[in-house]
This record gives sequence, structure tokens and C-alpha cells, in this order.
Amino acid sequence: MRWTIPGAAFLAFVGCGGAETAQPETPTSDGQSLVQAVSLMCRADTLSGAAAEEDPLDRSAKRDQWLSDNVKNPDAIYFRTIARTRAPKEHAALLREQAAELGVRLCPEADRIENDEL
Repeated sequence: MRWTIPGAAFLAFVGCGGAETAQPETPTSDGQSLVQAVSLMCRADTLSGAAAEEDPLDRSAKRDQWLSDNVKNPDAIYFRTIARTRAPKEHAALLREQAAELGVRLCPEADRIENDEL
């Protein structure tokens, strides 16, 4: 009798584990999926017009403002927030890895992060 309750609790705990399934990606209320957001992040310099700026500070400010205005997926915002705290090489590697996992083939922004002074 002593093992009945713990044994039943263990079986209930283990039995529930198999019920979990991967959830399909759901877009945010404005319809932006994580794939779309990361694709935007990977092309931020071009899409924002920041690449045309000569001053590195102006380039950075324009890019950051554009990203804030256009990346709406909460998972992408979280990823961007975490990645920005890393050294440039690690930040670039994280972005490349995230892009590759999502099937985004080209990510020139990762190259820019690695090579740019800002």
C-alpha cells in the first residue's frame, strides 16, 4: 500500500509525457511568423536603407529603428534582444544558426555584424 500512491503519481507523470506534440508555428496577431521575422532581420541593412548611410552611428540607428518597427514576432524580438548582448562573432553565429534552422538560406546581416564596427 505504501508504494501505491507514489507509483500511481509516477505513472501519471510519465504517461502524460507522450501526449506532447510539436505545435505548428503560429503567426502573431499581425500575421508575422518567426521565419518571416528572421528573414527581415537577415536583410535589415538593405531593407532599412541603412547600408547607404556613411556614418556608422547613423547606419546603426537607422537599422535598429527599422528592426524595431518591422520585426513583430515575439520569438524574433526575444532572439534579437538576447543575440545583441553577445560579442559580434557570437551574435553573427547565432543569427546564422537561427536562419539555417528556419530555412532562411542567405543572411547578409550576419556578415555585416561580424565585420561592422557597430
